[in-house]
Amino acid sequence: MKLDGISSEDIMHSLSVELNRNQAFKAGQGAGASGSFFFFSYDHRFIIKTMTNSEKNNLLEMLDDLILHYKAGNNSSLIARIYGVFRVQTNSFKPFNFMIMQNTCEFDSYENPRITFDLKGSTINRKIKTNEKFWLTDDPLSFSGVLKDQNLIEI
Repeated sequence: MKLDGISSEDIMHSLSVELNRNQAFKAGQGAGASGSFFFFSYDHRFIIKTMTNSEKNNLLEMLDDLILHYKAGNNSSLIARIYGVFRVQTNSFKPFNFMIMQNTCEFDSYENPRITFDLKGSTINRKIKTNEKFWLTDDPLSFSGVLKDQNLIEI
C-alpha cells in the first residue's frame, strides 16, 4: 500500500544503514524539552525520531482520528504524515520506540513560503520571540526558526 505515493521499498531505501551512517552521527538530541533523538534520512525525505512510551501511547490513541482527519481533508492536511511507529528490543541496550515521519521542511520555496510550528496544544511557555509581524513583510522567510502555539494564535 502507498501513502502519499511512498512505498515500503521507498522507506527501506531511504533508511538504508549504509546510506544513513553519516546522518545518524549528525543527529540532533535534546533540542526540545523531551530530549528525543532524531535525524533526517540521507535523502531528507523522512525524519526518524525516538519517542517515550507515553508519546507512543498518545499517538496510537489518536491514530484513528488522525486518519479520519487526513481522509476528510482529501489527504491535503499540513500535519506531517507518520509512516510507522516501531519498538526495538535487543540484548545490547534498553528498548526504545521511534517513528518515521514525513519531512515537511523539504517543501520550502519562495513561491510558497512557509512558517514552521512545533504545536503541542498548550499555551504555557509556548511562544518564541520574533521580529514584530515578520510574516507580513516582503520576505516572510526572513525568520527561519520554529514557532510555537502562542505564535500561531498571534499570527
